[in-house]
Amino acid sequence: MARQRRISTASSVAGAASDLGLGSDPDSGGSSAAASEVATVQNGLLDAVISSLTMLRHLSPDLAALIAGDVHDHGQYEQLLAIAFASPSLEQDDGLTYGTLISVANVATRALTRGSLDRDRSPSPAAAAAARASASSPAAGTSAASASFSYNSASAMDRRRLALVLEQSLTVLLSQALLCLSDPRLE
Repeated sequence: MARQRRISTASSVAGAASDLGLGSDPDSGGSSAAASEVATVQNGLLDAVISSLTMLRHLSPDLAALIAGDVHDHGQYEQLLAIAFASPSLEQDDGLTYGTLISVANVATRALTRGSLDRDRSPSPAAAAAARASASSPAAGTSAASASFSYNSASAMDRRRLALVLEQSLTVLLSQALLCLSDPRLE
């Protein structure tokens, strides 16, 4: 019986990504088509999130009026967010919560800062070790390919859309929190 080498999940995913052409150079034909499809889907999802957050912002009182204390009729506004701060999960039946909007803001912040931080800071020891390993052995290059794929797919999202998602989510979050704090019926 021949002994078989066991492949870890990370290397098998990276290998599958490179087999599909997802981790290769964006200038090549196959991966640029896949990357453009991923970017199109990601930007479409961002548009849906922006539309939803814009609707929620219009259903909330104006943030400047809440800060100034100019909202006198709290009855015309409804609390849109449930008071829960856990990260959203598929099993969650709470509806929209403060934790969901905080998670949306975190995802947008990470996606916005990922490209600029990667260029401005030195690589982590694990990334440096992976780069050295990929340079010395062709089999280890698959993890570097998956790392470049994840960076390229994240950088393909439109930065203006990400900034709008971040702005809208924080605006809805703050206006709902201030509405809850300033509502005399909830004392």
